[in-house]
Amino acid sequence: MKRRRHTISKLFGTVLLTAALPCIAQQAGDDFRVLPYLQMPSSTGMAVNWFTETDAAGTITLTGGDLAAPLIINSTPNAIAVLQGYDTRERNNATTNGYRLFEDGNYKHQAILTGLTANTTYNY
Repeated sequence: MKRRRHTISKLFGTVLLTAALPCIAQQAGDDFRVLPYLQMPSSTGMAVNWFTETDAAGTITLTGGDLAAPLIINSTPNAIAVLQGYDTRERNNATTNGYRLFEDGNYKHQAILTGLTANTTYNY
């Protein structure tokens, strides 16, 4: 299981990624193919996405802020045949340098975090 440290901060009604406080993202199974990243910020939520090489479910544990108890969200991995959005030069560089982004076995995970409060820091 890999552990990563990230913080979600709510500022001006949107969520920002900061490194001010320690927190944990956990992923069962093998290594991350793509490390966790944030998308879809709103005044009350955020999506955390990541890719792995296996179809094992992942877990995000959200703490801090105004939560009375940790919020645990499990992901359902979705198979993605080949990661897309890369040009020929990037693909050639990946092949030359042994990057595995374009091999089979890409599973996208997403955890939707909801019910957050603006101007509040949460750890995941």
